[in-house]
Amino acid sequence: DISTNIRLISDYGQKERAADDFAQTIQDFVTEEQIASSVVCTNVFVAPWLTVMFVGTFMALGASMVQGVGDGLIFGYEVGTISLGAFLATINVFKEVGAELEEIFKELLEIQMAFGPLKAITRLVNLESDLLTRRSINRKRRQEGRERRESAR
Repeated sequence: DISTNIRLISDYGQKERAADDFAQTIQDFVTEEQIASSVVCTNVFVAPWLTVMFVGTFMALGASMVQGVGDGLIFGYEVGTISLGAFLATINVFKEVGAELEEIFKELLEIQMAFGPLKAITRLVNLESDLLTRRSINRKRRQEGRERRESAR
């Protein structure tokens, strides 16, 4: 806006006001960008946090289910019903599933972040163009050039 109206701004001595408006626009952008960046950062860490919580919960609640660790019932499950190998394998499965979910989540975030630019491109591509006007001007110029060339011969 400033670059297209620089002569008007200069003629009316509004350079300082235009610079202040531009600086405020930049500050608003920086503020919004910081908010967006913090949301993206939080979203990136959701899957790893959930993985740690599930593994930690399973380790806390499932440790007593390992053979030779406890006796009786805990949370309705019989204690000592799984082997140590099965317990460790289950933890490893939780970690692997968490890592895969993290990758899926990152891909979904990338897709979501592409919506804004895609929307802008779609709007720009669908704007009305001045191609028909330019074509008619070009044809008039060509016709006029032809006429002048023939009249000059």
